[in-house]
Amino acid sequence: IIQDFITSLYFYSICSFNQYLLSTFNMFKYLHFNILMTLF
Repeated sequence: IIQDFITSLYFYSICSFNQYLLSTFNMFKYLHFNILMTLF
């Protein structure tokens, strides 16, 4: 049971970390796009 808990916790942390990376990447993409639109 404890093994299951650790496994699920591990998967959850990986998922949330991926979510975080994705949102950060999207934010950078959006900012980059805005900067380009401002320059040109």
